Amino acid sequence: GAIAGGVDGGTRAYQSYRNIWNGRTTNKSAVYDAGAYANGKIKGSGRFVGKAKHNLAENVLERAQRRKIVNGLEFEKRLTHNGYVIIPDVLYTGTDMKAIIYDFKFGYANRSIAQFMRTRQMRRYREFAKEVYVFKY
Repeated sequence: GAIAGGVDGGTRAYQSYRNIWNGRTTNKSAVYDAGAYANGKIKGSGRFVGKAKHNLAENVLERAQRRKIVNGLEFEKRLTHNGYVIIPDVLYTGTDMKAIIYDFKFGYANRSIAQFMRTRQMRRYREFAKEVYVFKY
């Protein structure tokens, strides 16, 4: 009974984008949720509204990080890689040194994620990080 319950509980945790072993929210789902929250909270369009949404999402993630809900996230950190400067919205560099970049895209109704992934910015991100996630709202 105990083993089956543990396996079932782990499965449910994984399906909710939570770590199987400790039930914590994954960084990926927390970043997505922060962007969705910012997008719903701030209405409008344009670059100033987009920047305000970025700032709100980062504030939510900083608060989550202080509460130990997520860990290892850095925000708009300026990096030089292969002679280029990149400034990812959110960068994860954990103890495993596996760099993951999360990028918010607010607006851009006519662009797909596949189109974003072909841009120069995303090519440079992929050269630097093991994984790149674009969250479009």
